[in-house]
Amino acid sequence: MTKSSNTTTQEIIFNAELWIYQRKSAFPMVDCLPGPANGLWEKFNYHPVCNGIVLQDKDVLVLGLDGAYTVKSKSCDQNKHIHLNDIVKAKFVPACGDEVEIYGRVREFKGDMICCNEIHSESPFFCYENEAEKIDLPESVIKSLCEVV
Repeated sequence: MTKSSNTTTQEIIFNAELWIYQRKSAFPMVDCLPGPANGLWEKFNYHPVCNGIVLQDKDVLVLGLDGAYTVKSKSCDQNKHIHLNDIVKAKFVPACGDEVEIYGRVREFKGDMICCNEIHSESPFFCYENEAEKIDLPESVIKSLCEVV
């Protein structure tokens, strides 16, 4: 799909939605997903979720403000997969000091990194998604595990 400099956002979205409708009519096994405006979902390192269902090993049609395009979702272990608002444990190296384990709530995905807010201070930190471990415990329990002594 091409777009000129005078194409409005509404036209782009309409064209993408029409393209998705036509594509789904021809290929009903393709799943549709809204995408970000920056078009970086080709590089996503997490699993898209549509209506609460993790799409595994399927072509996923992504609608972004820059158009519609197809990406391939990767298979995953649904129990291990990290989503927004999950609590994760990650390794963190402060500017001064040794590597420590830190707990945080996932706020944003940036390529293969995730941005989290630390459980106690709400300070932001980044870690690689493949190095983060999802923690399935209530936040109150996690806070007690990592109390500052």
